Amino acid sequence: MRNASIINFNNYYQKLVPDGSNLALKEVNSNSNKEWNPKKETKHKKAYYIDDMEQLRDLMQYFIDNKRYLHHLIFNIEMGTGRRIGDIIGWKNKTTRERESNGLTWLSFYTESGDKRKYLYLESEQKTGKHKDVLIGQGVWDAIRIYCENTGCEPCGKDKYNSIALQLSGTYKGQILSYEGYRKGLKQAAKAVGIEVNVASHTARKQAGTMMDLLHPNEKSMDVISSFYGHSSNTVTEIYMGHRQRQEDAYVEDLGKAQSALINGEEIVFPDKPLDMVSLEYGKLRELIQMAYQSGMENSNATDIDKHMENVNTIMDLVKDVSK
Repeated sequence: MRNASIINFNNYYQKLVPDGSNLALKEVNSNSNKEWNPKKETKHKKAYYIDDMEQLRDLMQYFIDNKRYLHHLIFNIEMGTGRRIGDIIGWKNKTTRERESNGLTWLSFYTESGDKRKYLYLESEQKTGKHKDVLIGQGVWDAIRIYCENTGCEPCGKDKYNSIALQLSGTYKGQILSYEGYRKGLKQAAKAVGIEVNVASHTARKQAGTMMDLLHPNEKSMDVISSFYGHSSNTVTEIYMGHRQRQEDAYVEDLGKAQSALINGEEIVFPDKPLDMVSLEYGKLRELIQMAYQSGMENSNATDIDKHMENVNTIMDLVKDVSK
């Protein structure tokens, strides 16, 4: 058998080595002779949103079926408000590991008299230190109802001063749910329902903006979502919540279809370029219509087409001026 060729690529190359009747694949570079292990898979460390709504529903149902009511509650509060997990369950000092915040209490959702609050008020977010008020949506209230029905929690009674992440049963009863406990529960549930993307403590926060974007596809929603997250720019938000990735995926998918058409001798039909749109104030539009109407009346008997075109061009120039 002749020796296999070496394929060079950016100073790295793969070397095929004859091994009896088979070819053993090795990955070699100029600085290392480590053998490539096909069983070793690179794992994504970044937390991803869940784009399959059925899988998202299955994840929530898994929490209920397995009596992980606190995980169900925290996940839905994080998704419904888009807040960081540290602002919800509190955080510890990175050096001393002592708890510096117990996160939200039930008084974050109810007044002293037991009325529902309209907004979740955060005086100082953990990461940014910014003040933030977020509307408490129906999904959060539903999650609170499910939690209380199944745990006996009394958010307007004996538990109102407690952290919402206080564990009411189990091995760690009386302790606040930790980052690690929350993360492990998420990963266990994701694996059980067949979610392949990396689900972590940040997933529900990313899910919030992603679902907002999907619910408002025809609106310029990125400004609103960026403000909701407290990001410095729309670009940060697009990348953060996967909007940019979805756009890129759609572009690459369309490219693949066009490429396939070329390969198979089929026609590629490119979409028409959208017409340029102009925005006019109501008063300006009214004036332009009146001007066009008056010009039409004054020149109704004119037979010279150039005269009509001159009036049209004048009006179009005015449209251009007032739309700037």
